[in-house]
Amino acid sequence: MGQGQGSVITEEEVSSQSKGQIDAAKKLQELLIEEHKAKLVLWGIQRKIIQFWRDLRILQPIGFLTPREEQVVSLLKMRKGNKEIAAELGISERTAKFHVAGVLAKFGVRRREELW
Repeated sequence: MGQGQGSVITEEEVSSQSKGQIDAAKKLQELLIEEHKAKLVLWGIQRKIIQFWRDLRILQPIGFLTPREEQVVSLLKMRKGNKEIAAELGISERTAKFHVAGVLAKFGVRRREELW
């Protein structure tokens, strides 16, 4: 409040308060933008880590897969479904489903998409 003017607020004080609020709002906006940028970087790093582990899983287990499971893995990498795998290998769709389930179990994943 202005000196000697009771409860009357001067134009300069209003201007000063408004400027302070605007400055605070700008600073908050800058901080939010920085936070968003940091999250984008973190998400990028997380995606790279996840991809690294997926690649590692695909490279490691080949030695302990049966020859048929190795064929199934190569077809899964081509994003083929059970029916296509069965046709390609000359087996029933049910048998293909069991081979796929065995491969997924050995890789420790639930869905075939996790192998891609």
